[in-house]
Amino acid sequence: MQRKLLFLLSLVMLTISCGYNNRVSAEIDSPTLPVLTGKKYNPVQKIRLIRDSTGLNREEYILEKVTLSLEGTTDISDIDKVMLFRAGENDKLETDHPVGEVQPTATKITFSNHFTVTEDTTILWVSVTLKKSIDLSHKIKIRCEEIVTDRGKLKILPHDAKELRAGVAL
Repeated sequence: MQRKLLFLLSLVMLTISCGYNNRVSAEIDSPTLPVLTGKKYNPVQKIRLIRDSTGLNREEYILEKVTLSLEGTTDISDIDKVMLFRAGENDKLETDHPVGEVQPTATKITFSNHFTVTEDTTILWVSVTLKKSIDLSHKIKIRCEEIVTDRGKLKILPHDAKELRAGVAL
């Protein structure tokens, strides 16, 4: 009887530990800017990964997967590619730190390029490149749906995914 109880307790603990990572949270911010054709990088979403500040939880972790939804985008074929970058100085989009690139064919896209995170706060930028000729009445909408580390899924704080207008860079 004790062995069964111990086994059941171990199984419950394993299930809990494989769930969410409570040591890192994710804040999402979507600036309200037009997405421009003729511009190579259009920052559309800022993802802030914040590690719990307690001294015991400062170990590094591996970012394994970021899943984005394009649901609400008028025409996915308007998008040439979606890229994910690590921010540089002052948390700004810098193209020197690419994480991944996807050419979307469906409403869900996933970046699965693993990298180690050692900082307390890490900023990622989602950038979109549009095709040269699109209908300017179309809108682009990107929503971060899932972030997974080697220690489990991150709880993503509620955020507003905005429909962004298309435009032309002059």
